[in-house]
Amino acid sequence: YESPRWLLSNDQTDSRAVAALKWLRGPKVSIDQELKEIKAAVSEKKPTLLQVLKEFSKRKVFIPFILVLMLLFFQQVGGVNVVAVFAATLFRDGGISHPQQTALYSIGVANLGATLVSVFWVDCVGRKVLLCTSGSGMLIGAIMFGTHFYITRPSLCSNDTVTQALQVSTDLSSCNTQYAPLAIVSILLFSFMFGLGWGPGCGVLVPELLPLKVRGVASGIGTVVQWATAALVTGVYLKWSDAVRPWFVWWTFAVLILLGIIFVVVFIPETKGRSLEEIQRKFETKKRLKVQASVNSKQQNGHKEYEAFKK
Repeated sequence: YESPRWLLSNDQTDSRAVAALKWLRGPKVSIDQELKEIKAAVSEKKPTLLQVLKEFSKRKVFIPFILVLMLLFFQQVGGVNVVAVFAATLFRDGGISHPQQTALYSIGVANLGATLVSVFWVDCVGRKVLLCTSGSGMLIGAIMFGTHFYITRPSLCSNDTVTQALQVSTDLSSCNTQYAPLAIVSILLFSFMFGLGWGPGCGVLVPELLPLKVRGVASGIGTVVQWATAALVTGVYLKWSDAVRPWFVWWTFAVLILLGIIFVVVFIPETKGRSLEEIQRKFETKKRLKVQASVNSKQQNGHKEYEAFKK
C-alpha cells in the first residue's frame, strides 16, 4: 500500500486511502476522524517559501524544529562518524592485527545486523525506548573504549614496551595486544547499538515531529546541522586526541551520549501509534491548556458572582 496521505494528495479514490489506513491501524481501530484530518491537511494549498518561513514563528512549528535540530546534533556528536572514518586507525591503536580488514567486515556486519533488528523493533517498543536503549549501549561502548586507551597508555607500559611500540618494524605493542579484545568488543558494541536506535530512529522521528508544511525546508536545515556536526567531530578528532589523549576524547563522547539520552527522555514525545495530526496537536497543548484554564476560571468566577447575586 501507498500511504493514505499520498493517495489522497494525488487524487486517488477514497476507498484506496481507507484500505491503506485500515491496514496501517488495524481492522478494530476507528479511522474516520484520522481520515477526516488527513483530508483537511492535504486539501490546503501548497505554501510559498515566504509562507513556509513565516510558519517557523508558530509554537507548533518552532518547538518540534528545535527538537529535531538537537536530536540530529546529538546523533552525530557522540562519535559515530569517528568510528566510520577512522575505524582502521582505531583498531590498529587498539592492538588489532590486520586492522583494515577487521574494521571493514566487523563494523559492516554489526551495522547490518542492528538495522535488521531495528526494522522489527521500532514499532514494538516505541521511539523513545529505542533511542534510550541504543544510547545506553553506545555509552557503555564509549566508556569501554576510553578505558582501553587509558589502561594501555604508555605511562602504564614498561619502557621496553614503549620502545617496541615506536619501532617501525611493528604496528603493535605487547601492552595493546593484551587488551585487544576489549577494543574489539567496545567498538562493535558502539556500532551495533547506534545501528539499533540512533541511526534509524532519527530517520523515523524527524518526519513524524515536523509539520507537513515546513517538512521540506526544516529537514534540509536539519541535514545541514547533522553533517556539519559530523564534519566538525571527525575533522578535529585526530588533533584532539593528540592534544588531550584518546581516552579523554572517548570519555567526552560518553558524556555527550549521556546528555543525548537525557534530552530524549525529557523533551522528545513518544510518537508510536499516533497520527501526524495528534503529534502536531501535542506541541499546541501548553498554550491550549492555558487558554482553557483561563476560560474555566472566568466561568467559575461568573458562576460564583451569579450565586452571590441570587443570595
